[in-house]
Amino acid sequence: MEDVVSLEAGSATAQVALYGSTVIAWRPKKSTESLLFMSKKDVAGKPYRGGIPLVFPLFGAVSDHSDVPQTLSKAPRHGFARDRRWKTIDFNGDRVTMSLTTQDYPELRDGYPFDFELHHSILLTETALECTLKVKHLSSSQNDEMAFHALFHNYLALPSQSTKVAGLQGRSYRDKLQGGKVLQESQDTCSYVEPKDSVYLGGAPTLRIGEAIELKRSETLPDTTLWNPGKEAGDGMSDLHNGGWKEFVCAEPGHVASFVHLAKGQEVCPPLCASRVLLLLGC
Repeated sequence: MEDVVSLEAGSATAQVALYGSTVIAWRPKKSTESLLFMSKKDVAGKPYRGGIPLVFPLFGAVSDHSDVPQTLSKAPRHGFARDRRWKTIDFNGDRVTMSLTTQDYPELRDGYPFDFELHHSILLTETALECTLKVKHLSSSQNDEMAFHALFHNYLALPSQSTKVAGLQGRSYRDKLQGGKVLQESQDTCSYVEPKDSVYLGGAPTLRIGEAIELKRSETLPDTTLWNPGKEAGDGMSDLHNGGWKEFVCAEPGHVASFVHLAKGQEVCPPLCASRVLLLLGC
């Protein structure tokens, strides 16, 4: 396994892998198991199927978006942040910050012609896990603005067939399973009983997921994606164990319905992405 940084806050614990700067385990106080799903079936060379992978600089595939700029035309599906080894630049027991830069991976410029720096900070408390992503455009000679998506791909260890999400009623969303058709959420709770792949435009700053989890996002994250592949697609995934699709739901804060554009030398400030997951019950 890739190197892992372990965080502790009282009786709460979390683990963050340097590969992808992926949170692979989170156990709040009084919880006996991690609240993050991890697949039992690893495939060498592929990002983690579970935990909290980071999506940057493209969400989904190029073909999913009609407004992809030329500078992202060669970007791989879900970008490259989740399948590169990050550096630990700060660690203090309950907090770690990791970085990914083109100085470390100059070959990334071949498919994404910018110099950039990403900082991912994870803070653990006894009842919450807070993740923050900072993005800086470092190019000195590139005239184009640096366009990107960013998203926290949270895999929550909750049963897909019974978990409901509250907080999205009245919001518009793009149903990717219906070719990106824009619909409006009419229900007070959303479910994952059927395959789901929906990007809620504007999302909601706070979602209640199941009976015990609350997901908060910063105002700079305008979108929320709900996803579960369902049986047919899930059982066909090479990196997901049989029936694994029944063991998780994804609720993903991000900036993915449109692209962020940074001029050279600019940094997203305050941080573009801040996501907080809290255990509400049993604390």
